[in-house]
Amino acid sequence: MKWLCVPLLLFAASAFADLSKLDIDGDGRVSKAEAAGHADMMMIFDRADRDRDGRLTQAEIDAYEKRMKNRASASAGGTKGKAPREKMKIK
Repeated sequence: MKWLCVPLLLFAASAFADLSKLDIDGDGRVSKAEAAGHADMMMIFDRADRDRDGRLTQAEIDAYEKRMKNRASASAGGTKGKAPREKMKIK
């Protein structure tokens, strides 16, 4: 079942690669409130929000999409069959 998670998360990131559609207040960031109602975005929100400020920037979503593509290619056999582990920040 783990092999299914990476493509789904990659799809979710790709589906909202252009965050301007969700940026209701036009500040260049998408808050959780703005993302609410978009299940795919909510699924990836915390993983993509690298600085943990509760808002996603285009750079954060682009970086997340890149990490997921790398992880997908690694799980397909790119690096000895193991996907690189994402470092987690604990506050």
